[in-house]
Amino acid sequence: MHMRIGLFAIMAILAATASADYVELKNGTRIDGRILAENDDGLEIEVGANEAGTIRRVLIIHSSEIATWAADAEGRIARKEEATVTRLTGTDYVKRLLAEAEKKINDRKFDEGIGEFQAAAEIATRNLDDLEGGEKVEALKIRAHALRLAQAGLEGKLDLIESQTEGVEEDLKDRMDKWEDDWDQLRDEKRDAERDTRRRKVELGSRRETNDFVEREEELKIRKARLDREIATLGPRLQEYEVMRVQTEAQIEMVKERVDQAEEEAKDAERVYRRR
Repeated sequence: MHMRIGLFAIMAILAATASADYVELKNGTRIDGRILAENDDGLEIEVGANEAGTIRRVLIIHSSEIATWAADAEGRIARKEEATVTRLTGTDYVKRLLAEAEKKINDRKFDEGIGEFQAAAEIATRNLDDLEGGEKVEALKIRAHALRLAQAGLEGKLDLIESQTEGVEEDLKDRMDKWEDDWDQLRDEKRDAERDTRRRKVELGSRRETNDFVEREEELKIRKARLDREIATLGPRLQEYEVMRVQTEAQIEMVKERVDQAEEEAKDAERVYRRR
């Protein structure tokens, strides 16, 4: 089984993960964007902008609300509550991103995790020209590793999509058949009860039996209404899942090509490094 998002969704993911800056609030909320400034009172973080950059959405967050934050500044700066500023190397930061993304994949937040894997791959080699020797080789290997994880996340997403559609039509048909059997059984029992009552002309207990038939009939009508709604929406739902499946498969193929290229570049860099 596999997964899909499509060209526009791929572009959206890449746009959303182009910046690795984030602010985590004390209430657990995480805000991703691009940190513009830090001052004594708090931070300014850009969380959205139009393509030209002429319209921007900037949040000003007071320091009393902030638990931790990281900005893609020189040397990667991270600050935690009641702690001194810690500078992280690019490699350390990418590894932390990978750990966060893996957790999201495990929580079935596939799009978020895949996006973070791809962001980590980009960040790992952002300053590649400034790296030398072993650092360059390590950065390229980390990029390839991050892309492999993104591929695995996409494959997991595809598995989930396929599991949500597998056997849906058969299950709905089985439930409809069961409803028809229950309805026929109720109708036969009502007919037999009415015939028996007329034959014996017995009133005792017949009112209770009639109420039971009414309750069962109402329950069956409610079940039928639910089934009718599911049948009405089944086609569009299956079509939506099919689009997602096709898109995810296409995205998997795209990431596979990136993985192959990244692994080859890492091997070439390692050969060059060893020859020195």
